[in-house]
Amino acid sequence: MKKFLIILVCALCLTACGDDDSSFASHDEDSSVESSSSSVVSSSFGDLRSSSSKKEKSSSSIDKKSSSSEIASKSSSSRNNSGSSVKSSSSSAKIIKCIDHNFDWSIPKETYLNPEIQYDSIVDERDGKAYKTVEIGNQVWMAENLNYSDSINTPSLLGKSWCYCDDEQKCNVIGRLYTWAAAIDSVALYDDGNGVDCGYGHSCLIPEKVQGICPNGWRLPTKNDWSALFEFVGGWLEAALALKSGAGWLAWVDKGRNGNGTNSFGFSALPAGCRIVRDRIRYEDAGQYTFFWSSTPASTPSVAILQYYDDPGYQRDRNKYDAYSVRCVKD
Repeated sequence: MKKFLIILVCALCLTACGDDDSSFASHDEDSSVESSSSSVVSSSFGDLRSSSSKKEKSSSSIDKKSSSSEIASKSSSSRNNSGSSVKSSSSSAKIIKCIDHNFDWSIPKETYLNPEIQYDSIVDERDGKAYKTVEIGNQVWMAENLNYSDSINTPSLLGKSWCYCDDEQKCNVIGRLYTWAAAIDSVALYDDGNGVDCGYGHSCLIPEKVQGICPNGWRLPTKNDWSALFEFVGGWLEAALALKSGAGWLAWVDKGRNGNGTNSFGFSALPAGCRIVRDRIRYEDAGQYTFFWSSTPASTPSVAILQYYDDPGYQRDRNKYDAYSVRCVKD
């Protein structure tokens, strides 16, 4: 019980990417202050979730059905906020924070893998990039973050994916950061010729399985996929410790130890940080946190979170226009 209370306090105090920051004014589609309140709820697995509420104004809806077995999509928007037209991610926004907590970008991504784990590999036929993969329980995961960026063949990526601090070299280590619309490849899911993209300002029904921007044969994990992974590696209370890489994480000074994990299962989660937007763009928390999108929809979809100063894994809801990492799971 004592351990649970400590975890609950940590979750309530969490100030990582996407959390409210009073020094930065948020904005919605009308450039007014967007309020986001979070409440943390514990499950029998120690899952701590926060639900955030925000206004998304709608004036139109689109229903699309191609067969009786297909998912119907609905989209409503008072303004098309996709791509570079999203004010919160427009080129006019100014970077005023780019913090990496001394993460060493010169170390190749392969260094963070567990040398005692037998990895497989795949090649993304779209761009020729290779990724290590690892079997964990009944799932097969990529052991590296996705680094796919072709916005010509995948229009969902246009203006919706970035390298940390806009430095292409950093993508070679931690992969790219994607908005939720980019992660689910929402244009491919729902485009009816009118540009419906299910991103910020849109609300759409999502199929049970979403390939998203993952390679063929792979898909974006659901919230349940993350839960199953956390449970298999030892439970929610130990998930971060088991999944984090054995190097690269900020030291946990208060506990007199580094923030690295054991990487026992070869998942090799790196502290990739994130890109968030309020009235300014902020790249934050490289070296401290990592965030992975799920395909599970909500007004603010679920993100799996690992952090340097705690051993549990978390799932919390985050804003669609902020950008986080993508790990793909085999379909």
